[in-house]
Amino acid sequence: MIKCYTSQETYKKRKKVILNIEMPDETLISPDGYCVSVIKPGAANSNIYGLDLSSYKEHEIPAEIKFYPEIKGISLSGSIIKKNLNIPSAYSEVHLSALGENPYYIGYLTEQQGRFLFSLPDWHEPRNFFIGTKTKDEDPVEILIDNDFSTDIIDLPLTPFILSAEKINIAREIMFNMQLDKAYMEARDLPADSTIVSPKNNFFYGDPIFTYNPNDYVKLPTLEEFFLELIPSVSIIKRRERSNFIMKGDQPDLAFYEPLILLDFVPVFNANNLLKISPEYMRQIEVINATYVRANMCFGGIISILSKKGDMAGIDLPENSYFFDFRTYEPQKDITFPDYSGSTANERIPDFRNTMYWNPALKGSPDKTISCEFFTSDNTGEYIILIRGISEQGSILEGHCTFTVE
Repeated sequence: MIKCYTSQETYKKRKKVILNIEMPDETLISPDGYCVSVIKPGAANSNIYGLDLSSYKEHEIPAEIKFYPEIKGISLSGSIIKKNLNIPSAYSEVHLSALGENPYYIGYLTEQQGRFLFSLPDWHEPRNFFIGTKTKDEDPVEILIDNDFSTDIIDLPLTPFILSAEKINIAREIMFNMQLDKAYMEARDLPADSTIVSPKNNFFYGDPIFTYNPNDYVKLPTLEEFFLELIPSVSIIKRRERSNFIMKGDQPDLAFYEPLILLDFVPVFNANNLLKISPEYMRQIEVINATYVRANMCFGGIISILSKKGDMAGIDLPENSYFFDFRTYEPQKDITFPDYSGSTANERIPDFRNTMYWNPALKGSPDKTISCEFFTSDNTGEYIILIRGISEQGSILEGHCTFTVE
């Protein structure tokens, strides 16, 4: 279905290969791109099962199957239930904060069934999380986080694992090449350790409108007096011995939403405990006196307070909250392929990689021909180029061509 061809049928070692791919028409184009693999024949299976997803229409998918698309990174989902009644806690606030270096915060208002879903950034490091919930009534609630993997029993067919003589030879060659590649990895100046990708050291709300450093002002006994005397954009009102923040600003809807209060990026639900703390424990106070939307929640501004030691200045944690460790994606190594166009520094280092070239998301326009380039290795023999994708209708798109390295 997809046509491809190389500029030559035969290449010498470490020579440039120009691959041309003729894209299909727009009715069969793969919107997410095509996966291009250059390997030895038999090292990867084609569409041996004849998969075709086009017959699965949205309304025909069984109701018990739930799809949580992870469009940015790993998702974290769960539900809030009322302990005593064992019923969902609908429209409750769920607050999730990632602590430590590069902190992060996101909120979610639960659905009618008490469900919540967070889509996390593309992190490649373990994170320590805080999660807490704020409900509209006094009923005790419990936070239930879904398992990372399904616990359903899956009945898979028992297919015997049998390698033919041809497959055994391919597996033996792959293992040999893998060991050889590992032995010379550092000699080729490729990164031996994977690079950890961290989010940028920017807070989610960007640059605050007002920033205050308590050390720059006269010492006051409590944060309450600091706000009253030195931060005119924030007011404190008391109702039934409970303090609340009210943000002042040009936007009239600030009066309709409560501001988000963060202490070391942990949400604070009870302002009374916060306002009793001495400002000398605080490093910085940042204020945004504008309506702010985060996920499906709206806040009447943001007050972010950072303590000097990053320990929340010893404040008590809110009820219905706890800390937990969460593992995100494993650190990934950048995939690079040798370029022999001019450098001779590694000409004595053997190159027997199993995958000569791989591109997981090659994109092109319908009815157009696109090209990509890569270099052959020291491993001679026949190679197959597999090009695979999935159309919007669910059809498996595939094409292949071959060339030889002498």
